[in-house]
Amino acid sequence: MTSPLSAAPTAQLPARPPARLPASSADAGMLLVCLIWGANFSVMKAAFAHLPPLAFTAVRFTVSSLLLYGLVRWRYGRIGSTR
Repeated sequence: MTSPLSAAPTAQLPARPPARLPASSADAGMLLVCLIWGANFSVMKAAFAHLPPLAFTAVRFTVSSLLLYGLVRWRYGRIGSTR
C-alpha cells in the first residue's frame, strides 16, 4: 500500500533564483521614516531639558503646520475660496 504523500506530484525548483529587484522609492521612504522616528527620541530628550512637554508639543505642532502649509502652497498654489 502506498502513502498518499508519495503519490503527490513533486514541485520543480526554478533553474536559477529570481533577479534581485532594485531599491524602490517605497523602500527609501520607509528608511527615511525609520531614521526620523529614531532621531525623534534624542530630539525630545534634549528638548524636554529646556521646555515643558506642553510647550514642546505646541512648538512641534506650529512647525509642522507651517511646513505643511508651505508644502500645500508649493504643490497646489494659492489656497482660499474660489470666488
